[in-house]
Amino acid sequence: MNFLIIFIAFVISQAFACRHGGGTYINGQEWKERDAFIMKCTIHENGSWKTEVVACLAPNGNKIPINSSLDDGNDQWKCSMNERGMVTLVQGANPNAKCDGHEV
Repeated sequence: MNFLIIFIAFVISQAFACRHGGGTYINGQEWKERDAFIMKCTIHENGSWKTEVVACLAPNGNKIPINSSLDDGNDQWKCSMNERGMVTLVQGANPNAKCDGHEV
C-alpha cells in the first residue's frame, strides 16, 4: 500500500514538471544552462509547460536581465533577445573603461 501511494505521488509530480536537457524542473524553478544563461520552468493551469531563457550570466556570475547590459571592469556584457526569441550574450568594450586614469 505504501509503495502504491509513493508511486502515485511520483507519477503526479512527473506529470506537472518541465523537462529540459535531461533534467526535470518544478514550476518557477530556475537553473544555469551552459554557464551563460538562466532558464526557468513555467507550468500552466492546463498542464502545459515551457522552459525559457530569462537572463544571461556574466563570467563573474552576475545575472544580466534580457535586453540589458552589465559593465565589469573594461568589459561590457550585453544580454539580448532578437525578434525570433533567440537570446545571446555578447562581450564588448566598456564605454566607461579607463587606462591609468584616462578614458580608453
